[in-house]
Amino acid sequence: MKQIKVLYVLNEFSIGGGEAFCSGAASSVPPSVRIDFAVEKLNEQSDLYKKLNSLGTVFYVYPKVPGRHGLLNLFSLYKVIKSGHYDIVHSHRDYFNGGVLLCAKLAGVKRRISHAHLSCDGHFPFFKRIYISLQKALIRFAATDLWACSDTAGKCLYGCGKFKIINNFVDSSHFAYNPALRAQTRKRFNLENNFVICHIGRFCKEKNHMFLLDVFAEVLKKDPAARLVLIGGGELENDIKKYAESLKITDKTIFAGFCKDTSPFLQAADLFAFPSLSEGFGIASIEAQASGLPCLLAEGLDRHMAIINSYILPLDKNIWAERILSLKNVKIDRLPCAEEIKQAGFDIAATAEVLAKEYTR
Repeated sequence: MKQIKVLYVLNEFSIGGGEAFCSGAASSVPPSVRIDFAVEKLNEQSDLYKKLNSLGTVFYVYPKVPGRHGLLNLFSLYKVIKSGHYDIVHSHRDYFNGGVLLCAKLAGVKRRISHAHLSCDGHFPFFKRIYISLQKALIRFAATDLWACSDTAGKCLYGCGKFKIINNFVDSSHFAYNPALRAQTRKRFNLENNFVICHIGRFCKEKNHMFLLDVFAEVLKKDPAARLVLIGGGELENDIKKYAESLKITDKTIFAGFCKDTSPFLQAADLFAFPSLSEGFGIASIEAQASGLPCLLAEGLDRHMAIINSYILPLDKNIWAERILSLKNVKIDRLPCAEEIKQAGFDIAATAEVLAKEYTR
């Protein structure tokens, strides 16, 4: 049987939901499918890269020379696609999928997949809206398949047209509730007698950290023993730390930074908060649900994110604080939750099987 050669095209390969999806797919599909990567930026120190590199995955970095004009970047990508003789080019660059897939079309690639991972609120400047409209038209012209990680992401990139949803995934067994790891992590961070709220996300406007800090300040008024763990980093990290200082909650907030493995913190936590303003599909919330945590999700996010023990709330700090306090003493059997996530179709094995079938059809 002929091996199907697939090229994943991303902007960069470092740390993020898109990279996690792509690396998980590349390492889980059967040998009948080979997945390579073409990226503009590559972090060779990331664990995701090291894992794929050890498996023999090929990475192309285009362009070789920094600072080139965008059209020359596309020409560099065209040469990668043409020389690789790929059966499928699968673009994960959202609005720029059209340019990527036009290169693939010109290179003679028969299957060209546009994959939407993005979220958007639609409030763009005039010229940005023109650019987006042109890119959407180019996607329609160049793509043979329209995919999305969620209904929200698909409508954002494609409008109301038809597209196929390919679930994001987690390794359910890895995030399954582990009482021993919970006790170990809580002891390590001196959280044994605390009610722990956890959040995972890049420090950027969309993740809405300022709101979460406001909520936590309200929670502390009723429960001074509560603690907030923030996992991630990003351009707004210093601003968010300063805001925590202004609220006088720094001593009860743990800024954990980027973590190679978030499972220990999810095991140690008692609740997961996800107040994002927009999300393509928040995979961190699925990891939290797999670990058995009750999850608070912002109203307006894709409702398919709410699988088990999840609550969708309007972005009102008092409502969030009240719900957090009401869940403090609710007992949840966390052990079966990973299996429920798997049965819901959000496990890595299920998505890898779907991808393999799609690529070989």
